[in-house]
Amino acid sequence: MSRDHHTDAAQGRPAPHHAEHDPTHDPTTQFKRQLAGRSIAEQRQAVRPEAPLQLKRDPVQMSGGDGEQEERGESAQMPDLDLESLHASFNLPADRVLTGDWLVSVETGDYATQVYLTLTENSLRISFSPGLVFDPTYLFTLGGQNFKLNSLTYNFDTGALSHNSRLVGFPGRDIRGDAMAQISQQINGILQGTPAGRRGYNPFSDADPMGTLQAIGGNLQANGAAGSGAQVGPADMSGLSGGATLQAGSEIRYIDDGQGVRLAAGTSIRATAVGLGTAADVAAAGGDAQATADAWSFQRLALSSDEGIELLSDGKPVALLESLSIERGGQVNLRRFRLLGAASTAGGVESLLRLLGAAAAIADRGVNGGAALDIASRTGDLRPRIVEGMTQQQIEAALSAAVHTLVLENAEAIPGVNLPQVLGIGP
Repeated sequence: MSRDHHTDAAQGRPAPHHAEHDPTHDPTTQFKRQLAGRSIAEQRQAVRPEAPLQLKRDPVQMSGGDGEQEERGESAQMPDLDLESLHASFNLPADRVLTGDWLVSVETGDYATQVYLTLTENSLRISFSPGLVFDPTYLFTLGGQNFKLNSLTYNFDTGALSHNSRLVGFPGRDIRGDAMAQISQQINGILQGTPAGRRGYNPFSDADPMGTLQAIGGNLQANGAAGSGAQVGPADMSGLSGGATLQAGSEIRYIDDGQGVRLAAGTSIRATAVGLGTAADVAAAGGDAQATADAWSFQRLALSSDEGIELLSDGKPVALLESLSIERGGQVNLRRFRLLGAASTAGGVESLLRLLGAAAAIADRGVNGGAALDIASRTGDLRPRIVEGMTQQQIEAALSAAVHTLVLENAEAIPGVNLPQVLGIGP
């Protein structure tokens, strides 16, 4: 997609801008300095930094699809969000044997492998990037050829196992069918006797999901999770992350005095929290909430939406946020967004001026006016950098300040966890 800022005729809206974050720009530095050395109670009273765009808090107006608004409080409706999927991931080091016996060895390749799990109401998908290498023992598999496994998908409704793989290395007999049959048998053994082993199981409606996980864990220990040749353990599972994809069942608005956000009905939001800890670090926490959160070592929260989250200022839409991150410490970085309203108009004017300037420079080299304009439109950098840069800075500053305030005011929102400490916000 072009990086030029223009109106998409088919969509009737500005093209997305992919922001490049400047590490030297930190709109919350002044705010953090104001908070330094203060107690949490004092920080809650701190004054926000001035910014052209302000996100206010109380009273927040919420509304559902019927447009009716009510002040936030005990009578306020909860947002209509439906859980679409849960996901988690971790990294495994390169050149390690995950399991092995006299028939086949399963290994990571020349590069570290990311294992990605996606759970929906009717399936569990496990993806590997790059794929895991299945290396059959030549003598016992009659010349079986190596293959790379990219993903496995288990269907709770049917109990069927599907896969994505490709043959690699020297030509030989294709043993993928035999290997998948063995894996399917192992999975059924692990799920046997648990709710997840029943056809039609829905993990999102499980009355006791922790009990189900414990039963599966018991089966894993009983059946043996890996062969004798395994070279990986909890300490090798690093970069733990997890999150969810949610969909708005109806319109959701958080608005105060014309400032806030709006999600249209059907908008999907994907949230992923990224950490640096290992599975061994988390296990060593012994189940203590604060110790577990610290061991996970939060780094950032990434939010994305194909439909976009509409940001309002003075009651008017100013931007459509498609991708952003909240870094450790509370700094908000816009990754992809679209300007709306007056900001979009100003950006269009700047792009036009850039186009005319570029065409004039080409015409000075002897190219006629029409051709010069065409060449400039195809080759010039017409992105409205001044307008977008100013708007991005204002939005990031307002959102960063709002995140700091929200976290400090809800420091004990999670029982047993100091939220500012986990997120690196505050003293």
